[in-house]
Amino acid sequence: MKRRKMEDLFVCNSQPFCPVFSPLYPVSTHLSVTLHVTTHFRSFWLVHTLQQMYGCEWDDEDGATDGYSQFGYDGEDFIKLDLKNTDWVAARPEAEIIKQKWNGGQSKYWKKYLEHDCVRWIKKYTSCFSPCSPPLFLSLVPPQVSLLQTDPSSPVVCHATGFYPDKVMISWQKDGQDLHEDVDVGETLSNHDGTFQKRAELKVTPDVWKKNQFTCVVEHKSGDPIHMILTEEKIRTNSAGTGASRQNHHKILKYFLFSFIQVKRRQKVSITLISEMTYY
Repeated sequence: MKRRKMEDLFVCNSQPFCPVFSPLYPVSTHLSVTLHVTTHFRSFWLVHTLQQMYGCEWDDEDGATDGYSQFGYDGEDFIKLDLKNTDWVAARPEAEIIKQKWNGGQSKYWKKYLEHDCVRWIKKYTSCFSPCSPPLFLSLVPPQVSLLQTDPSSPVVCHATGFYPDKVMISWQKDGQDLHEDVDVGETLSNHDGTFQKRAELKVTPDVWKKNQFTCVVEHKSGDPIHMILTEEKIRTNSAGTGASRQNHHKILKYFLFSFIQVKRRQKVSITLISEMTYY
């Protein structure tokens, strides 16, 4: 999750209809927190830093939401919101007095804000940035699939890369039947250009796969499943395989890291806000 200070947040200025961002949580409330902390510690002659970080997530496929709000004092965790149970959890004994005061009205306020108001802003910014960067939100980029092997005794890797969005299924079949043994499926990884890659290793010896038909199946929402039958002729080196996807890289524009809005798995969008105060 990319973190920015509140004053660094911006919107897509090239689109006149984009909403203008403003801090949704009043500054006076931040000042109230500052007074609570300084009064409790009785340390007016020292310099202290109070940090607040809060954010929310929204999955545009199933509508699921999540959020968090937490405070740090002098670089250490101080108090955070348990959104599921709608109460505050003190990370330090000194925060207990604040926890007692906040459990109630403050907890309900933050629950409403993180699950509704914050999500509403995400939806507005999503609609704002879609015309600014169509490939990020609208394009489906198919994977490029290669079979890789470093040497004859190493596993055969089915490597899919250059696809967007990130949800993909890679599996191996033996003679038309799904194969689970001797298969190791890796995590989905990010490429430098905003696309993704994933791999699945087939841990069988050449004697075995030459006597049977092994097929790598790659399923992505951009099109029909890709079936690649394992043969010696189709095996490439790692260097050749990683370069095969570059023909599709131009389909993703440079807006992937354009703002504080991020697209996560299944186009889950999140906003993180950070405010920081140094006071005496």
